[in-house]
Amino acid sequence: IGLTALVATVAVAADRLAPPTPQPPAADPTAVALRLAQDLEGQQRYDAAAQMYREALRERPDEAVRLRLAFALLRSGDAAGAEQTARQVLTDSPGSPDGLLVLGLAERTTRPADAPEVLRRFLAVAPGHPAAAEIRRLIGS
Repeated sequence: IGLTALVATVAVAADRLAPPTPQPPAADPTAVALRLAQDLEGQQRYDAAAQMYREALRERPDEAVRLRLAFALLRSGDAAGAEQTARQVLTDSPGSPDGLLVLGLAERTTRPADAPEVLRRFLAVAPGHPAAAEIRRLIGS
């Protein structure tokens, strides 16, 4: 399964993430950064989106924002950055399905020998996740 399937899997998982809540007023610089980041993702400008998520995280360290950053990094091709960010999410929430998903997908590039184990953990935690079927095909289980 090639890069296209991987990108599709990441897209499905990233698109199901809810925006961080509660949504502050539009004048809040963090809210503006988050909105801009989501718009940039919609334009497939993942590097720029990741930068906006980083700015938002400086003001509001939030797991949902960190996950959005991890997905944007993965989609931009920064597997090492996605892995590091996913590990931060998993430090606070060890069973986070999306954290495990991003970590496993990032490790396919950074630590290929470890990736299948992490992706199996993802499947054990979230067998009904929208990306689960594609991950099963990806790891052959």
